[in-house]
Amino acid sequence: MKNNSAKHNMIYLISNSDFTHENGEIYSQISRIKVAQISYLKFELDLSEFDALIITSANAVRAMAANGVRPAPIEVYAIGAKSAAACEEFGFSQIYTAQNSHSSDFLREISPLIAACRVVFVGAREKISDFSGLDCTLTQIAAYENKFVPQDISKKPKNGAILIFTSPKNVEYFVRNFGWDNSWQAVAIGRSTAAFLSKFTSPEISQIQSIDECIKIAINLQNKI
Repeated sequence: MKNNSAKHNMIYLISNSDFTHENGEIYSQISRIKVAQISYLKFELDLSEFDALIITSANAVRAMAANGVRPAPIEVYAIGAKSAAACEEFGFSQIYTAQNSHSSDFLREISPLIAACRVVFVGAREKISDFSGLDCTLTQIAAYENKFVPQDISKKPKNGAILIFTSPKNVEYFVRNFGWDNSWQAVAIGRSTAAFLSKFTSPEISQIQSIDECIKIAINLQNKI
């Protein structure tokens, strides 16, 4: 018989974001470790000079708002539902939500839609996506960056824990802070995050880039213990 109490708080979310279930329920059995903090950068952007905008994170939309950028009637290509929702809240109306949530697949999907267009990508200072295959005039804006947030060693996950990572930077900063224990299992929100994790383990990769989906995978792994 499995000891459910021994499993309590054996799942850790390594993320900048808070976590709730898609229906608003709080995941009480999951501990969050925050090793990265988003910092918005200063920039100027006139969206009316472009035909299209690429958004791969809601943080980019928040950074635009923090810099007083005004929405314009242009096409917006968002990588996932949360990014699309942030774009809608910001004031955009022409929003394309990608069917593919992994960055490389996302760019291949939208490539024919933005051919010969003047496109602006607003994203993190640390470039992860490869835009070399796009047939468009591309401008990239560094809108935010991740900063390391040191944590006390007492917060180090238990042996055998399941760790959910939501970005490559969260992997980098977590390992800087705690090192890596080979007893841990990992879930990656996407392929870029999985690539960073591959230096330490073979992670499970969520097919949908959302914390909810990652948690479902982690709970399934926990039930097998």
